[in-house]
Formats: sequence, C-alpha cells, structure tokens
Amino acid sequence: MMSRIAFLLFTMFGILGVAFAAQANDGALPAMQINEVINGRFEHHAKVIMSSGIFVGILFVMAMYNLFIFWHSRTISFLYYGLYALCVVFMTASAIGLLSLLWQPLIWYQQQIALGFGAVAAVCIGLFADELLGKLHTAQWLRVCLRITGLAVLLTGIVMVFSWNELSIKLVMFFAFIMVLFLVVVGSILTQAKHNYGMSYAFAWTSVAVGFALTLLIGADVLSWPFSHRIPLMAGICIEVVVVSFVLAGSFSDAQTDMIVAHKESLESYERAQRLQQQALQAQAVATDELERKVQERTFELEVTLRELEETNRRLEEQSTVDALTGVKNRKHFDRRFVAEFRRSRREQTPLSVMMLDIDRFKNVNDTYGHLVGDECIRQVAQRIQSVIKRPTDVVTRYGGEEFAVILPATHIDGAKQVAQDIITAVRQTPLITSDGPLTVTISAGISDAVANNDLRPEDLLTAADQALYKAKSAGRDQYQVQAVGDSNGSPHASLPFDLE
Repeated sequence: MMSRIAFLLFTMFGILGVAFAAQANDGALPAMQINEVINGRFEHHAKVIMSSGIFVGILFVMAMYNLFIFWHSRTISFLYYGLYALCVVFMTASAIGLLSLLWQPLIWYQQQIALGFGAVAAVCIGLFADELLGKLHTAQWLRVCLRITGLAVLLTGIVMVFSWNELSIKLVMFFAFIMVLFLVVVGSILTQAKHNYGMSYAFAWTSVAVGFALTLLIGADVLSWPFSHRIPLMAGICIEVVVVSFVLAGSFSDAQTDMIVAHKESLESYERAQRLQQQALQAQAVATDELERKVQERTFELEVTLRELEETNRRLEEQSTVDALTGVKNRKHFDRRFVAEFRRSRREQTPLSVMMLDIDRFKNVNDTYGHLVGDECIRQVAQRIQSVIKRPTDVVTRYGGEEFAVILPATHIDGAKQVAQDIITAVRQTPLITSDGPLTVTISAGISDAVANNDLRPEDLLTAADQALYKAKSAGRDQYQVQAVGDSNGSPHASLPFDLE
C-alpha cells in the first residue's frame, strides 16, 4: 500500500515539477530584462529555469513523501526532514522567480524570501540531525553545537529579512555552511557507530557540503563555471534529499518489520495456548475414561505452556528493568519504584531517603584507559554499592552514565548518611581490577530525606539529592552532602574532614 501511494506521489508531483519548468520556459520572468532577450541570453535563462523547475519538482515529491510518512507513523524525524525539503523547494522556487508567477508582487522580495526559506531549512535539518543523535545517546557536544548553530541561523535570518544588508546575508550563508559541516561530522559519527545507514547519511551530507562549497566559490569568482552557480548546490541537495528520504523509508520499514515479527510471535503463542485449551475442553466433554485421560494430558500440557508463557513474560519484564552493563536495576525501574515508595511514605508517614551517587572524574578514566575500562569501572562500582545495601527493600539503580541512585525506604537521614559513608569507603578502599591493572576511583554522594505529604512532590526530593551531589562535587569529591527539601543552601555534612583530591 505504501509503495503504491509513494509511486502516485512521485508521478503526480513529478508532472507538477515539469509543469513548473514548462511554465517558466514559456513565459519570461518579470526580473528578466528585455535586452537579455535581444542579446540571445533568454535561451540560457530558460534552460536554467527548466533544470531548476525539475529540481523543484523532485524535491517537492520527496517533501510530500516524508510528510506523508510522518502523518502515517507520527515519527518526528519525517516531519523535520519533510519541512526541510519543503523549505528548500520554496527557497529554489523563489530564487529562480517561480513564486512570482503565482503572485506578481513577490518579484520585489524574491531574494529575501529565498534566503529566509534557506535559513529555516538549515534549522529544520539541524533539528533532524539532533533527533538522530538523540536516539543514539552519543555526541552530546555535537547536539549542543547543532542547536547553537541553528539558533544563530534563525536569528541572523530574521535580521536579514528585515534589514537586508550585505553583512546579514554573509552571516546567514556562513552559519548555514557551518551547519552543513556539522552534518558531515554527524554522518561520520553515525558511520563510526556502525549505524545501519551511517554511510548513506555521510554520503548525502558530504554531497551537500561539496555542492555548497562549490556554489560559494563560483559565486565569489574563485572558480569559473559556465553554468549557473546554483547548480552544484542544487545537485548536492537533490542527492541528499533522495538518499536520506530512502534511508528514512528503510528505517521505518525495518521498524515496521520488527514490530510485525514480534506481533506474529506473540500471536502464535496465543493461538497455540488457545488450541491446547480448546483440545482440553473438547476432551473434557466426552464421558469415557479414555477421553478423561486425554483431557488430563491436554490440561497438563496447557498448564505447562501457560507457565512457560508466564515465565517468559516475567523474564522479559525483569530484563526490561535491569541494566545490561551493571546487572543492577535501570532508570525505568527507579522511576516506578521511587513514585511507589513516595506514595507509601505519604500513606504511612514514614521517612524516605534518596541518594544520588556519581563516580568522580570518570571522564579522565575514559580518556586515559578507554571505554572498555570505563565500562568495567562502572560495573565494579555498581557491585561495591550493591554489596553495601543489605535490606531487601532498598533499591540500587543505575541512573545514567556513571551516575547511580539508591532508594532507602523507612530510613532517617542518619541511616542514609551511614549507608553513604559505607559506600564511599568501599569504593575508595577497594581498587578496581581492570585489564590495565588495579585502578582506584572515588565516588561522591548527595542525600535528601523527607516524610511525604500532599505539598511535596517526588521530584522535589530528587532535586534536593541532586543539589547535594553537586555540593559534594564542589566541596572536593569523595564525600557526601545532605540537602533538605526546599532549602536552596542546605547544610553541608562532609563525610571526610579533608579533601583527598
């Protein structure tokens, strides 16, 4: 069904693109001077407009394709990329004068409109790349650079539209080119991360970067080019839009296939259980001893199958709440358990303590020994923390990265301090065994406790513990700090009288 709709879109909008080109070829643009016609330059402009019109048609097809996939799947990546392609369509159409064919007064503002849509296109592709990196949970610095560059493009674009001076135009072009270079870096990172379509993204965005650079060099008369200076950029964007659109379609298809396979397996298990149950019910209806024996056999088989299914569901549920690296509970389990313990504290009016822990200077470990040693460091620190926690009601979770969180139900602040001190001592005094030899690390902790009430929210308690962790880091690390809920300053309670680092 999707392939038929895509084919209809390609056919319909492909004809529309050629129609645009033909209209531009039949009627002279308002901006074209009559003396150019006299000098024989009209034919050259007509060819440029024809190629540009076909380019607009192709991009319009891909834009509508991506927006249609977004409407069908509600995947935000398709929205960002569809808007990007649509902005490029309007940018090109305005630059070559196609928009002025629809409304004559636009001829006086076509350059402003073209660069304005170009700025919005740069912002959209930046959001798309940011969303792509967000799914991989990597290169956070690059996501920050993309957001800052996108904001710079947007602000300079607004200034350019209203002021229209040479400086603002150059700034827009500069930041847009920086955005393209960041996209090339994103493609390289995806390739190194073994992303299924990493090389395709790298090829697509490298095409845009090369086309953009050639267009800038030709426009500045650094390179000579017998054709329009826009052609390299249009070719690069055309390659990029087509490649990335098919990559997105492939990603969507892969996700759909995985979902269908999972649903099919679940349905097969359900049908198998239903068949066994039906066999048991049919056999039970027969009043002979032989049939009763068969009923018992089928019932036994059904019970075994149901137990296996329940055990499978239990294992899947357990796996979804356990961190694969450390073996302790993960952030998902923490979020659910913390809310449950908070409600219990409010219902029973018992104290609830929460502790945030973070390995000190973990980035130096990664930079010095590599990520494999860093992972081993996280795993062994988690074991040290788990060894200190004795009560079955206490929960140790990996909160994210090198950060851990501990929930201590029915525990006053003094008890939480003792637990924190034991954890800090256990981590400090026991070197980690790594492939590069023994490694000594330290850990900092932030503690907060409260008896829940209707005026207190779970995030208030968690925020206080996080602020206490920040104070422990600022006070020299390898210690804990306590922060009262609602106290912006808090009262420091260092676990050590001196700074080890």
